[in-house]
Amino acid sequence: AIGPGSIPWLIVAEIFTSDSRGKASCLCVGANWTCNLIVCITYKYLDNALKPNTFFLYFGVCLFFLIFTILFVPETKRKPVEQICREIRDQSLKCPPTVF
Repeated sequence: AIGPGSIPWLIVAEIFTSDSRGKASCLCVGANWTCNLIVCITYKYLDNALKPNTFFLYFGVCLFFLIFTILFVPETKRKPVEQICREIRDQSLKCPPTVF
């Protein structure tokens, strides 16, 4: 199925250094499976309440995270991990501390 489910495996391999990759993988994959569980638990209730419009809700959530990914996840093509980490660190210094 096409969807954002594979993003945790891709992002972890691209963004994190080898010393932090294990912990980051654990957090990302755990969040992925938690979201899958939420979808499985809530689908029946949402389908009863919204009938054919249920998938528009899930589509909206996927659209939100697609936009979030486009805006905030750095491009990693042909960049070493050190450069990616430096770009993330530089970007985080520009943001107010309440955001990150």
